[in-house]
Amino acid sequence: MSEFNNRMDAQRAILNVINHDRNQVEELCGLSKKAIERWLQVNRIELNGEIPKILTKLSDKLFFLGNKSQEQVTDEYKFAASGVSSLTMQLKAIMDNKGALGSVQACGRARSRNSAGGMPAPEGWPATG
Repeated sequence: MSEFNNRMDAQRAILNVINHDRNQVEELCGLSKKAIERWLQVNRIELNGEIPKILTKLSDKLFFLGNKSQEQVTDEYKFAASGVSSLTMQLKAIMDNKGALGSVQACGRARSRNSAGGMPAPEGWPATG
């Protein structure tokens, strides 16, 4: 059970790092591939950037840890677990130094709309509608 709690705590920490930026269009709601892809698309974040690469690595490591949690703890498991901490700190440093993306929408909650009824365009993007 301890490994499960550690993985949940790690996921919460990662989501807190990402969602600490209150200038997003929408918060990241999970670490599945689809959740990350949606978050990147909605927030118009470059797919080849550092943040998507780190999130993908973190997601893969947590998936690996979840699949191996019932087995004897191996060196590979320990290495993956320590990698999660390292990547989370790297992600925090990047997020602390990046600019605003737009207005925030919490998972499943309403967001502000422009006069045309759509989402406000992030800074530097043409308005639609």
